[in-house]
Amino acid sequence: SYFLNKKTGEIVNVIINEAGKTTAGYVDSVNFFSNLMQGAIIFIVTFLISFEVSFYSIIVAIIYLIIFKNMGQKARKYGVIATSLLKKITINMTDNYKNIKPLKATGKSGYLIKLLNNQVNLTQKNDFRLILTSIIPEYFKEPVFAFFIALGVYLALNFDIITLSSL
Repeated sequence: SYFLNKKTGEIVNVIINEAGKTTAGYVDSVNFFSNLMQGAIIFIVTFLISFEVSFYSIIVAIIYLIIFKNMGQKARKYGVIATSLLKKITINMTDNYKNIKPLKATGKSGYLIKLLNNQVNLTQKNDFRLILTSIIPEYFKEPVFAFFIALGVYLALNFDIITLSSL
């Protein structure tokens, strides 16, 4: 009954997109747990070396998350929109190509081209926004952390937390 209630385009969309999502989800899960373990080990070792540096790194991480939290939420929103747009394109292409002969006979084949162009343009605009909101935090991660490292060294030297010879 599942297949009877679905359009052909929806079934094709599930076959094309959902398999890739499952694979990407597995890879992302493995990367997440790997990074979590790596972060935990670095965190423990940093605490063993210096409490002050550990505390400062926690503050920097929280500031970084606050700065780029909005970007993550936007990327998630654009990802949901991208899934919806790809689903619409697949459904429309599959369903309308089944009816291509009647469309050509009635002279309405241009309708299909306009519909497809509109959906492709919306998808391109959304993909650009998705890529932009995903890349900005990644692109600025190193400069932000370099700034906070320099700031931390400056503050540590000025408040005599560490000496210049210990660097």
